[in-house]
Amino acid sequence: MLQSLLIQVDLATDANALGTTLMLGRQEGLAAYDAAYLELALRLGLPLATIDTRLAEAASRCGVDLVVVDEEKSS
Repeated sequence: MLQSLLIQVDLATDANALGTTLMLGRQEGLAAYDAAYLELALRLGLPLATIDTRLAEAASRCGVDLVVVDEEKSS
């Protein structure tokens, strides 16, 4: 199933880890992996899909659009 997905590895994430990602994590009170998702969405200008309230609120504050996920339908 995974092979059917169009997965791309972002090579710039590592380069931003100790700069922008760390700053976002501290600024928004996010774990490193959530800050990495937010940094990627900001850098690529893409919306973010999450059901994590803290990450969603941080994304909104940073101007990142959110993909609305209906939890009842995804269960």
